[in-house]
Amino acid sequence: MQFSKRLDRFGEEIFAALNNRRMELEAQGMKIYNMSVGTPDFKTPEHIKKALAAAAMDDNNWKYSLRDLPELLEAVCTYYKKRFDVNLTPDMVMTVYGSQEGMGHLGMALCDEGDVVLLPDPCYPVFAAGSLMAGAVPYYYPLVAEHDFLPYVKDIPEDVYYGVQSLRAAENFHITGLNMHPEIINSLAYIKKAAAITNCEVGLLEKKKAQAIVQACDEIVSGKFHNEFIVDPVQGGAGTSLNMNANEVIANRAIEILGGKKGDYTIINPNDDVNCGQSTNDVIPTAGKMTSLRLLQNLKKQLLRLYDALNEKATEFDHIIKMGRTQMQDAVPIRLGQEFKAYSVAIMRDIHRMDKAMDEMRTLNMGGTAIGTGINADEGYLRRIVPNLTEISGMDFIQAFDLIDSTQNLDPFVAVSGAVKACAVTLSKMSNDLRLMSSGPRTGFGEINLPAKQNGSSIMPGKVNPVIPEVVNQVAFNIIGNDVTITMAAEAGQLELNAFEPIIFYCMFQSIDTLGYAVQTLVDNCIVGITANEERCRYLVENSVGIITAISPHLGYQKAADIAKKAIKTGESVRSLILKEKLMDEDELNRILDPIHMTEPGISGKDYLIKK
Repeated sequence: MQFSKRLDRFGEEIFAALNNRRMELEAQGMKIYNMSVGTPDFKTPEHIKKALAAAAMDDNNWKYSLRDLPELLEAVCTYYKKRFDVNLTPDMVMTVYGSQEGMGHLGMALCDEGDVVLLPDPCYPVFAAGSLMAGAVPYYYPLVAEHDFLPYVKDIPEDVYYGVQSLRAAENFHITGLNMHPEIINSLAYIKKAAAITNCEVGLLEKKKAQAIVQACDEIVSGKFHNEFIVDPVQGGAGTSLNMNANEVIANRAIEILGGKKGDYTIINPNDDVNCGQSTNDVIPTAGKMTSLRLLQNLKKQLLRLYDALNEKATEFDHIIKMGRTQMQDAVPIRLGQEFKAYSVAIMRDIHRMDKAMDEMRTLNMGGTAIGTGINADEGYLRRIVPNLTEISGMDFIQAFDLIDSTQNLDPFVAVSGAVKACAVTLSKMSNDLRLMSSGPRTGFGEINLPAKQNGSSIMPGKVNPVIPEVVNQVAFNIIGNDVTITMAAEAGQLELNAFEPIIFYCMFQSIDTLGYAVQTLVDNCIVGITANEERCRYLVENSVGIITAISPHLGYQKAADIAKKAIKTGESVRSLILKEKLMDEDELNRILDPIHMTEPGISGKDYLIKK
């Protein structure tokens, strides 16, 4: 029989005794039955109790007493001395626990070899001994070592810093296959650090414990132990798995700092110490806001770069006249520089929205604990936690005026997602324009040239595609979808809590990150390298009927329309038809069709109109 090292809660001596006895029994050809275990710590189901009682009446069942296993009794005593510093003798073990022998020591054949038996940890070793000798597979309730009430799901490696809570979540939630965002890991470390300092200030946490927790958090912020955060970004439980993962990693590292061994939660406890005064329901929303704020700041930097790059192009192209278009039809002339200036104005408007969105992320519900009422949070802690977090993180935060509202409502994330989506829409529309204006090179608009970045086809030689604007489009499509998810998840909360923050954060972080990366590549690999085909732009203007709009005030709408129709039908230019019909002389026509005049407010050639 093989026993897991991490599940060895009963000491090597006990396992050695069990293995020795099992081999003896098997050598004698005895049939080994599995059994269930009942203890004061684990309420045995009624059907198991009935089965045990029935088995006790059956003489065919194999029964065995610890009185016949003195080496096991010695092992039990050794284990208790090493684990709990309790001095027991074999007689004391039999006296204290002898009444449970009928249930604990090979009572009956309840199930087949290898079936699962649930055991408290630590439970009375006599009970565990019986079930293990019967061939049962143990899943332990770590009632002392891990302060838990659920069975292990698998072994926990000795060299890791996460614990059983993290491992269960990793087993339960194989959803995205992705790791937790490094920024939310850092945000959690800042929060736990601030909480440790605050709890120490109000006398709820020993100074040496607080210092160890603070050091562990600082190490996480520096980039260490991020691989110990093993839970999937998308998870059930409103983020409890992530909070527990942070608590366990920080606790185990703090235990090491204090000279202990990982897993010895008598030194630093994940819940009682690291999570003191906190709940998942104030920690996780705060971590989500901190992370969103940092990511938005990075996005803003990229948008400011784009704003500057567009303004530079606006200046560079300001003298280039081109045809404006509405509904994909010729409209009136516009300068290429004006188009790029309009793009930059739209981006600045998005930056302002981003600033407002960032303000939405500065109001925290820390101290509200489970539902915003602040249960189990010391009054001094409640007053100090947000100011301490502000100081530690270097970010400006305020505590929500109404912690209950801030705990149950996630509309600030909807507002932020809306701002990100609006920016994505702006960028996607601009990318559409860039693709159209650069279309060709011979049979499209051909007004601008985008930098050639890679081959456009595996079959068509020489083809180059507008891959950078295309990727911006795709990022925008995804962000729009993420916004729908965020909206639905925020709406789906019930009563005092919204359980769907994990999917909100997953979508939010992805949207902000990918938009920032898209803007970065748009600037570096597209905007700064755009060139204009000035002669092509002028040719299209001069041969478009759209310029007739500038002539309309001088000739009247009907006459101008007649000229436009004739130009379209014959293929002649508007200019040549006006001169041919002697509707204007060349000087007057040149004045009206002046590129600058046609692209500025007012009536082009107004002085001629006044003379008439």
